[in-house]
Amino acid sequence: MNTYGLIYNNMCNPLDPSDNLLHMDDDSGSDLQFKLDVRLNGGMTYILVITTNTFKEIGLFLIIVLGINKVVLQRLSKYIFV
Repeated sequence: MNTYGLIYNNMCNPLDPSDNLLHMDDDSGSDLQFKLDVRLNGGMTYILVITTNTFKEIGLFLIIVLGINKVVLQRLSKYIFV
């Protein structure tokens, strides 16, 4: 599965995907995967958007977060848009 990732500061505006965009990546990780190497600040809200490059392609994925502070991930949407 060829994934693509975007990370936003505070909110993601689907009508303007460049609004609040911090970083995006397509293939800098191995095996056509994205890798977001971004320094984030504590006490802030960030939105991670994960999608695929192929229409209607779905599958399992893993999120790995590394840093010196505790990170809390919350799922905002349980929907898969195809």
